Amino acid sequence: MATDSHGIASIEYPSIREGIKQIGPAFIVAALMLGPGSFVILTTAGALYGYQLLWILAISGVFIIVYIEMIARIGIIAEQSF
Repeated sequence: MATDSHGIASIEYPSIREGIKQIGPAFIVAALMLGPGSFVILTTAGALYGYQLLWILAISGVFIIVYIEMIARIGIIAEQSF
């Protein structure tokens, strides 16, 4: 964090190019998790079982959060984007 001549802290925002580089892994993870195959499988499961499998939503939500955080940490450590 930089400071000006009066000692007031100023936030340095990344450029648009740097922002796009950081968003790249998120697009890859989202495309892999929500592809057309998963849409078909989830629709079929919903048609066959109704609300009986709703409890899986909570468990899968936890796993998705852990997975996305892991991907973010790898990106931060490697200081690269895809």
